[in-house]
Amino acid sequence: MNYQPRYIQFARVRGFEPGSPDAPLMHEFISWVRLKWALWAGLHGRKNLYGLTAEDHKAFDEWLKGEVE
Repeated sequence: MNYQPRYIQFARVRGFEPGSPDAPLMHEFISWVRLKWALWAGLHGRKNLYGLTAEDHKAFDEWLKGEVE
């Protein structure tokens, strides 16, 4: 099964295999990724997440790869 790359990163950080019985509920992933978007936006001087470009998504995904929590 294929999983969304951001979910795979969430699984790596949280220490579980995607699709395993140990996987947390999806709302935990959604909350986590929303928090990460907010952190990324703040680090890049953005007040909100409106009008994100494809380049923003690429930059976010690259930044997310380095997150350990």
